[in-house]
Amino acid sequence: MEDVTLTQLFARMDAHLARQDVYLAEVTATLREQNAMMQATAQMLATTAQEVAVIHAEASLQHAATMQAFEALIDRLEGRGGDA
Repeated sequence: MEDVTLTQLFARMDAHLARQDVYLAEVTATLREQNAMMQATAQMLATTAQEVAVIHAEASLQHAATMQAFEALIDRLEGRGGDA
């Protein structure tokens, strides 16, 4: 094994740590980008959920009105209505 001075060992370690700093900076940047995309996606999903809730509420009201009209028609056809 070659003889390594303490100065050389520290220089190697500094170089290794510098490479690790670069790598970790890249990982951090990637994670920040992914976080931003996930926040945007979460906002879009929340907006979509609100829109779906409104559509569902409107459809439920329409369904209730249709069922009421359908029941009134059945009652009229069966002679149970007040008009017969």
